[in-house]
Amino acid sequence: PQRDLDLAALRCPADPGGAWGTSDETPLEWGPAAAGDELFFARLICSNGADLAVRAREGAGARQAPSDAAKSGLASRKGLEQIERWRVQCPAPVGRRVLYTNANRCGSPCPPAGFAVLPLMVVRLLESSRLAMESGEIGKAVQRGAEALKAGPDLERTNAWLARLMVVNDRHEEALTLFRRASRINPNDPYHILNAGIADQKLGREDLYFNAIEGLLDVVGREHPLWAELKCRKGAVLVLHGDRDEGQTHRVTACNAGFRLCCTDLPPK
Repeated sequence: PQRDLDLAALRCPADPGGAWGTSDETPLEWGPAAAGDELFFARLICSNGADLAVRAREGAGARQAPSDAAKSGLASRKGLEQIERWRVQCPAPVGRRVLYTNANRCGSPCPPAGFAVLPLMVVRLLESSRLAMESGEIGKAVQRGAEALKAGPDLERTNAWLARLMVVNDRHEEALTLFRRASRINPNDPYHILNAGIADQKLGREDLYFNAIEGLLDVVGREHPLWAELKCRKGAVLVLHGDRDEGQTHRVTACNAGFRLCCTDLPPK
């Protein structure tokens, strides 16, 4: 399967020419969620090390003819080429792209232009770390996460994952450094900025936490799933610092927008 394909042993052209994955005639075999729909395991990433953001996933139909894309030599399931269309986004200069993938094959050797494939060693270390975390082996999870970061220091995923583990271990200064590094790799992801702000708050730097919230509210629109949480957090800070009326206004807005954690201790309607 794609999760176990080691690209280090394969030769990919330095410039694939941008043709792979740009139409249903030349679909990729690396889906943005290779090895399933769980994006934690996705191996197709942006060329700068950022995780690609999947904006939409659409069925593009089935084709009986074999794919023209480079092949791993593995047969397609049921002999059918099932094509899917993905609308994805990477940091500039790649930006928004539409990719076509072949859902019934495992393992095209090469990524399309502007993209890369997460190294197999990193995949295995991250998975080991995740499994250790789920089983309560925090020390092992941190160790494997640190090894993943060493194997892929310029990857958004390795930095963000180890940062979350640092939070669990109350190592907020280290978490802050890692979240900021993840944000530099992928400035399109507002969660890294918020998590860095939360780390600042844990370290007693409430002003930097509030500045992070304010900055994100300037760029995150109402349609973004983070918007309501940001309004709630802003309201909580204002209430804590004595501006109860304005703070409660923000909290009511967040509650009405569906952020249920902000719906307690609100003024009566």
